Amino acid sequence: MTKTNWKKSEIKYRLARAGWPYMQDVDRRFGLPINTTANATHRPEPRGERVIADLLQVPAHVIWPSRYDATGNSTSLNLLPVIHQLRCAVTVKN
Repeated sequence: MTKTNWKKSEIKYRLARAGWPYMQDVDRRFGLPINTTANATHRPEPRGERVIADLLQVPAHVIWPSRYDATGNSTSLNLLPVIHQLRCAVTVKN
């Protein structure tokens, strides 16, 4: 089985049918920075993914199967400790 994410147009269509025609309205309503949900349609954005999945009443791993493992855990979150370590390793010299 291939891991094909839903297209942005499909997500926008389903959000509109659920009463959310504008993604910026979703961001505002849920206190997210503007474009969080729009960004989630094409790159990993855990907060936006969660809100979209909740509004559509579809698990996030169904909408974005390439971003989740077989147990439904986000694979993009696994990079956060690595990124944090890299940022901490950088030192600024005067």
